This record gives sequence, structure tokens and C-alpha cells, in this order.
Amino acid sequence: MSAEILGARLVREVEVERLDELLRSIRKRHAPEWNHTGIPPLDKILDIFTKPVISEHHHGELVPWESSQQQHHHDHHQHDRLEPQPVMNIKTKTKPPVIEIAFVSSSAQDLQIIYQIVVLSLLPATVGNNNARLNGKGGAVVWIDSDNRFDIVQLRASMVQHIKQAIDKGNSNSTSTGAEKPKGREGERAGEKEKEKEKANQDPTDIEKVVETALQHLHVFQPQSADSLIATLRHMPEYLFGNNNQTHHSQSRALQSIILTNLSSFLWETRMEELSEESEIGNMQSIPNRANANANKNGNRDGGIFVRKYRDVVEALRRLQELFDCTVIASNIILSHFEFVWLHGSGGGGGGGGGQQPAVRPHVPKVWNNFCAVRLIVRRNGVTRFGPGISAQEALLEAPRRQEAVDRSGFTCWVNAWGREHWGESVRNRLQKLGRSQGAFSYGVDGYGIELGGNE
Repeated sequence: MSAEILGARLVREVEVERLDELLRSIRKRHAPEWNHTGIPPLDKILDIFTKPVISEHHHGELVPWESSQQQHHHDHHQHDRLEPQPVMNIKTKTKPPVIEIAFVSSSAQDLQIIYQIVVLSLLPATVGNNNARLNGKGGAVVWIDSDNRFDIVQLRASMVQHIKQAIDKGNSNSTSTGAEKPKGREGERAGEKEKEKEKANQDPTDIEKVVETALQHLHVFQPQSADSLIATLRHMPEYLFGNNNQTHHSQSRALQSIILTNLSSFLWETRMEELSEESEIGNMQSIPNRANANANKNGNRDGGIFVRKYRDVVEALRRLQELFDCTVIASNIILSHFEFVWLHGSGGGGGGGGGQQPAVRPHVPKVWNNFCAVRLIVRRNGVTRFGPGISAQEALLEAPRRQEAVDRSGFTCWVNAWGREHWGESVRNRLQKLGRSQGAFSYGVDGYGIELGGNE
């Protein structure tokens, strides 16, 4: 290998990074591999859309210097041809995902999946004398409650239920794997001691301390307008870094997630503001100029208030992700038509192996859709309706059982198939490998937690 080729190789291996990128890389290298949300089927979907796949032979995707040098010296220096580098030497930078979860309805149970993500972000990894596994990340969470639907009582109840279930599971595992118990009175005494131990591990005061400590690292903001939302996001770094003597409990914790509910909270307010601006401009313009301005605006929608404010939100969130390396989760409400499409093939038995997915046209500007990595749809599973011949009295008698059926029906989460032509072949192939479910999963709301079901 000539000195010129070796020198070019070494130069191209040099990578320039900022200090915050270097520190983030070091943290990721030595920290445990966390899932995005802690909900396995949801994390599987996120991995498909956010983690690149590199095959054993790279499918021709080599490091730039390698491919160029290989092409240049192929004929005259066959023996000096650079060999493909191992997979571990190919650097693939991934950033935390931006997730949109759109709900068909707006009931209290709809947000339970987001509460569960927050619970797993705030709670520690283990708790109790038996080190019951909570699978928590022990981080901090910022919740932007722009639609005033955040319920601290529901979040606290979700935490308590999650901790109790983890302790019960840990106790049952330790009991089943323990040594053989003595018989007779000694066995009875040993059983009583174990029960006392279980009670000690389930001490409500201990659980309350864990919950209280975790909730100290939840930061809730309630902006009342689009401008207030943008200002809150822009000044978030100063608050989190503790500038201007703004101290809080989470300065030693990593920011795990930023929750934004709801993405459409100020949609109509911003629309009205834009229409008002258009009306004022229209009064000052001639009719031909006004028509040209409206045509340009409807075609590009680059300069309106509606687009500008969403662009400001995206820029502020992108800056927060760069600084804190955190996941962004935004809820939304579905306003457009709900339809199912076939991802692969043209029918149920066609040669693609894929099932039907819902496709909902987004009503927010393109700047958000380009920023968002994965758009999900959550809908409550349907139940059989009342028969056509049922009377009002019979319906009232049937109402309690009907409500129980609705509560047990659970929810289904899909990937929004709108814009699927831009997903890329790798994403489509990986979704297809999941079978007819295409990554969709069902879950039930069990009290103040979620219970995962099988894939659809």
C-alpha cells in the first residue's frame, strides 16, 4: 500500500465533533443500552424507523474514501485494493426519535400509554430490599401541557400500581426459586417470616417515598398560546441548566423525554390569526395582487403564520434534542378521514404478506411531518353495538355491562401509513418481516397501567 493511499485513508478517518457530541458519545458507550420508551412493541417500531441496518456485505455502502480509492486503483493496483471495513468501523449516528401519537378520541384512558412512558422514565431501575425490577430509567421528564389534560393524580396512581406489581412479581419469583421450606411448625414460622418480609417490602410509606422522589423530576409547563409555547421551548435550556439562579432537583439527572400534549391545541387560534392577517393585507392590496398572493400562499404555504409558528416549535425542539439527547413525544388528535390501506400487495391474499394499516392525512404543516420520525395512531377497539330492536329501558339495563365491555376492549396502536412511499425500502422490508401486524400491537388499560396483548 503506497504512502499516498495510506495518508488519504488516515485523513478521511478523522472525524470532527463538538464537545457536547463527544461527551454524548462517551456517555452512550459506557451507559447501559436503554430502550426509547420501555414498551417493547413500541420500541420495536421505533428501531425500524430510526436505526439503520447494515448487512454483512454493506450492499455497496462503504465509507466514502474507501469506495473512491477502490475505484481509482482497481486496474493497476489490484493487490493494494482496500478491503471492506468491518461493520464495527462504519459509524452510524442515530438521534433519539421524535414520535407523534394521534388519538381517534380524547378520553382519559387514551393518554395512559404516554403516562406509562413517563412512569418508566422517572422511576429508578429497582426498588425495595429485594431489588424488585421497575425497569425505570431514573431520569427527568418535561411535560408541555398545552391542552390542560395532564392529570397528576392519574400519573401518581400509575406509578404506585407499577411499583406494587413489580414488587409482587419479585416476591413471587423469589418464593418460587427459593430453597425447600421445612415442614411442621418450623415451616409455619418460616412462612410467617416470609409474609412479614413481603409486607415490609410493600410498605406504603416506602412506595410513597419512591413516588415522591420520582415526581420531583417531572417538570410541567402549561402554555396558553402558540407564542407562549414557543417561548417556553426556547427558554427551556436556561431553566434546565439552572441559569439565572433557577435551581431544581433534576440538574444531576439526564432528560429522558419531552412530552408535548397536544400538537393541535392552538391550531384554530393560529388559523384565525393567519386569516386575520390575510384580511388586513387584502384590504391594502389590489384585487390582482391579492389573487397572486393567495395562489402563492396556497401553493407553498411557506410564509403564513400557521407554518411559521410550527417551524419555530420544530426548531426549538430540535435544539433541545441536540443539547439533551432526549426523546420527543407529541400527542395529536385525528381530524381527517380514517382509512385502511394495504402496505404490500393489493389484497388480503396477495403476494406481499402485509396487512392493512390506517392512513390518516396530517393536518399540521409539512415542517413537523419532516421532523417527526414515526407517526402512530391509537384507537379504542370496537365492541358490538346495541341491536336495532332494543328498547330504551333494555338499553339502560344493559348499560353497565356495555361499559365493562368497552373498558375491556383495549386499544390498538398502528403506524400511520400516510406517506409510506417515502419510508424507504429498508423500512418497508423490516415492517413486512413482522407479518400481517406490520408492527401494530394491542394493549389494555388495567386500572392505571397498560397490559400488553398480542400483535394484531
